[in-house]
Amino acid sequence: MEKTKLFRLLLVFFVFISSAAFSNEIQIVNQKINIASGVGSSAAVYFSIRNLSDKPDTLLKVQSLAAKKVMLHETLVSSEGVASMRHLMAGLGIQGGEKITLKSGGVHIMMMGLIKPFSDGDLIKIKLFFENAGEVIVNLVVGNGD
Repeated sequence: MEKTKLFRLLLVFFVFISSAAFSNEIQIVNQKINIASGVGSSAAVYFSIRNLSDKPDTLLKVQSLAAKKVMLHETLVSSEGVASMRHLMAGLGIQGGEKITLKSGGVHIMMMGLIKPFSDGDLIKIKLFFENAGEVIVNLVVGNGD
């Protein structure tokens, strides 16, 4: 039992030390994944993307073996105050040198149909596919939503 706790602690420590995901042109920092309240069959992913090049790029799609469906979403609020999510089918454009933050209530990633329930401390990998920068792998440690 103690070995398992130690292993998880070391794993979380290692992920935080190497928490920034890089390509030559894209930097991902401040990764966070929260389990959606309720049945726990979905999770929201947040982080910041910095385009290190001087050319625009587009985040085209996101994949993960941890969920049946992974989508880039934008939260919209109607004039009546009702929030809904819209799939960003054309992707997310990022200008050269720009930093964009994916966050609750804005643009974010939704993981739906989780293959197995996530628990605090679990390590989840997602792949980001950019038009110019290509594939970037991001490691996320599941948090409790705080």
